[in-house]
Amino acid sequence: MLQDQRRRSGPDGGHHDARQICCAVRKPDGTIETKIEDTPKHGIWAKIPIVRGAISMIESLITGYRYMMYSAQVSMGDEYDAEEEESAFEKWVGEHLGKKAEDILMAGAALVGGLFAILLFTVLPTVLVGGLGNHFVTLGRWAKVVLEAVLKVGIFLTYMVGISKMKEIHRVFEYHGAEHKTIACYEAGDELTVENVRKYTRFHPRCGTSFLILVVIVSVFLYSVLPWSSTSLRVVFKLL
Repeated sequence: MLQDQRRRSGPDGGHHDARQICCAVRKPDGTIETKIEDTPKHGIWAKIPIVRGAISMIESLITGYRYMMYSAQVSMGDEYDAEEEESAFEKWVGEHLGKKAEDILMAGAALVGGLFAILLFTVLPTVLVGGLGNHFVTLGRWAKVVLEAVLKVGIFLTYMVGISKMKEIHRVFEYHGAEHKTIACYEAGDELTVENVRKYTRFHPRCGTSFLILVVIVSVFLYSVLPWSSTSLRVVFKLL
């Protein structure tokens, strides 16, 4: 749960002026462990359009991965240590890079995740439509635009529905909805009690998934003006 805390009381009874991120994890004994950290500051870079967006996206991927690992360790307790076995690569990285190893592995995982998302939602629909139009049927420009849009939205929705069928991810989605209700309650200034939280909607205007849907819709209109003279050139334009 992200919190924007300004002059609010912290868990130690003191006051905090910084923006903070809080992670709450249910432990095997049923209690909840929380971890609160100040969010990184980027100075002038955080004020430059496009640059600040890129920094925020990369930072979100790394932070999300790091907290997923932390939550897995806390929620499983002793079982996590018993089941977790380092691979040869992880051992090599740990021995040669020390404390920086975890950051490097997380950055690598974030990079791979970002590249996979670009391939799946940006490159694949264009390549499929381009191949279909060049080798199987004759498609006009707007037919290609519409078909590409349908494929993009279809791939995204199929991905979301597919992962929601996984037991663990389904549970994550349930917690995520509860987080939205909690944040809405917090932002409204109400006391954070179960009764108060239940009153609020599980949808939140700054939800990352809602943002992804918005990006997909906007991209459909944005990419409609790009040329279809060459599939590879269109992919390059889209990546730019």
